[in-house]
Amino acid sequence: MAKQDIQITTRDGIAKAGLFRSAATTAGIILYMDAFGPRPALDGMAERLAGEGYAVLVPDLFYRNAPYGPFDAKTGWRWSAARRRR
Repeated sequence: MAKQDIQITTRDGIAKAGLFRSAATTAGIILYMDAFGPRPALDGMAERLAGEGYAVLVPDLFYRNAPYGPFDAKTGWRWSAARRRR
């Protein structure tokens, strides 16, 4: 299953999305991202679902704030030493 990058036109901008599907697509799923945004882990989940016969759309719900850098879930919630002192 290869990822197809698509763009969805909305009233307030262009939302990027990934579309995953197999030749034997029978139904569709919208896979919403969590607080960490679109990332390879979500693509992996979408690929597995597409392998089971689903068309899977993974929209970027943060498109209104684009461009933005990748959010690292491992370090995103760490507090700096200065912040801990406060």
